[in-house]
Amino acid sequence: MPMTAQPCLILMDLEEIPGLLKDIKSNCPQAYCVVLAEDAVQQQAAIAAGADVALVKGFPATKLFQMLRQRLLDLEHDGSA
Repeated sequence: MPMTAQPCLILMDLEEIPGLLKDIKSNCPQAYCVVLAEDAVQQQAAIAAGADVALVKGFPATKLFQMLRQRLLDLEHDGSA
């Protein structure tokens, strides 16, 4: 079922449903998908499935905030925000 709302950012835990990422990217290709992975294997799987960023859990919160801030600045610069 196609999504009617078009999100610009999706933060998800890969444990949920790995195939969900591919569905999201096919329905909302412009969505910036950030995946929280358990380990490097899941991190690589997330990138292969279309994640824009995949972080291994245990990273400093500041890393996530900096990445999100940069994405918002990029969107603002592109006129997408």
